[in-house]
Amino acid sequence: MTYEPGSPVLITGASGFAGGHLVEHLTGSHEIIGWARTAPRPELARLAD
Repeated sequence: MTYEPGSPVLITGASGFAGGHLVEHLTGSHEIIGWARTAPRPELARLAD
């Protein structure tokens, strides 16, 4: 399986520890679709703009 830069990525648990770090890592190189049960941390919420 290969991933093209800029392709959308679904991250479940995006507001959790591992998911949050993955969101931060992939921001800028991929379109992020995050799914979480709780509100994101403020430092992750700013990435939604």
